[in-house]
Amino acid sequence: MSRTKNKPASHIQLLLIDPNPRKRSKLKPAPEGMKYCPTCKELKPITEFYKWSKSTDGLNSYCKPCFNTKKKPSTRKWQKAHPEVMLANAVKWQKANPERVNAGRREWRKANSEKEKVRHRNYHASLDPATKYERWLKRKYGITLLEYNQMLELQDEVCAICLTKNTRGKGLVVDHDHATGLVRGLLCDRCNLGIAHFGEDTDVLNRAQNYLHRHGLRSVA
Repeated sequence: MSRTKNKPASHIQLLLIDPNPRKRSKLKPAPEGMKYCPTCKELKPITEFYKWSKSTDGLNSYCKPCFNTKKKPSTRKWQKAHPEVMLANAVKWQKANPERVNAGRREWRKANSEKEKVRHRNYHASLDPATKYERWLKRKYGITLLEYNQMLELQDEVCAICLTKNTRGKGLVVDHDHATGLVRGLLCDRCNLGIAHFGEDTDVLNRAQNYLHRHGLRSVA
């Protein structure tokens, strides 16, 4: 394949079809938007060629399939020898192209829904209970297992309202403000459900307290 470096780039892009040097007198320029691959000896659209800034036309000499066949073994060998470079390049590209990364992941998950379900099941099955619980705490309440244990220690491992341990034999549950999402403390199941049934309304709770106190005094009298 012959190239004329002195001619303008617009002319260089029309590469010659026949690479045989003996037939140079009969060579014809490739149609616009096409390029000849010397390996498979086929005329292909320029979209079938990788970009290469060092070439005169900005494209690789070989089409993508031929280039991959020729370069794949050596490329994989280099990649195995330089894993840190490959990882750094991948991270850099992902940060620079978040939309393309997310779109690619969505397409893959959509095309491989069954594989994705199996992967999720296997992954969650491999996690220990403590890790699962900590991730749940972080996702639902924004606290870590360490912070939960610190709260538990400050409350002497009892409910912040009734001062007893969880009646169902489970750990104390996290109580939070549903309006702000802020964690208030740890309660037993009974107290947590109780304030929820009262709508977390302090006026209602005060009236309930007065009601019980009033009727409690009468019953004693």
